[in-house]
Formats: sequence, structure tokens, C-alpha cells
Amino acid sequence: GSDWPAAGYISEYRPLVGIETAVTRQLPGREHAPPLGGDEARLPLDVAIHAYTLGAAYTIGIDDKVGSLEIGKRADLVVLEKDLFTVDPQEIGDTGVHLTMMNGTVTHRDGI
Repeated sequence: GSDWPAAGYISEYRPLVGIETAVTRQLPGREHAPPLGGDEARLPLDVAIHAYTLGAAYTIGIDDKVGSLEIGKRADLVVLEKDLFTVDPQEIGDTGVHLTMMNGTVTHRDGI
């Protein structure tokens, strides 16, 4: 979860772009611009991922059902083409999604 889409700079619906923005604090495609709010406003990647997963689920009161992979929770997940912890932060938003699963059912597959 993020208030970024309502922040007035851009309108963005893609979670990976939002995570990239949280980590870099730069507008997508503006890697040479100073970070919005300064370097201290940048989030570590693990914190940004938590905000978009378990943190968002907690905010809307369904963290007992979604937000993390645990026994008894819905199997909502994505399989990405790259490990976000090993790519340049500027590439997070361009990372492809190989597979999406909601409640244990595959809803998207790119041929992997």
C-alpha cells in the first residue's frame, strides 16, 4: 500500500513501480533526479515489499487471510522474472511477472 498514486506527481497502478519509487524516491525514468524528500526518505527494499504485502493487508484488516504465505491463508502470490534484491533499484518497476496466483488459482502465466 502507498499513497504515491495520489501524491500528484504521477498516477500509477503497478505495484512494482510503486516499490521502485519507494526505494529510490525518484520518479520512474528519472534516475538522475534528486530523491524526493532526500536520501533519508528512501525505504529499504524489504520495508517497501512489506508495505505492499502484509502491511497493506493489515491496513484493511485482512492480514489473517492475505499478505504473507502462511498455512491457512489464501495463496495469493506472484513469481517474478528477477530477484528484486539483486537488481538495480531502477529496474524494479520493469521486472516481469511470470505467474500470478490468487486464492491458489493461477490467474496469469507467461509461458514459463
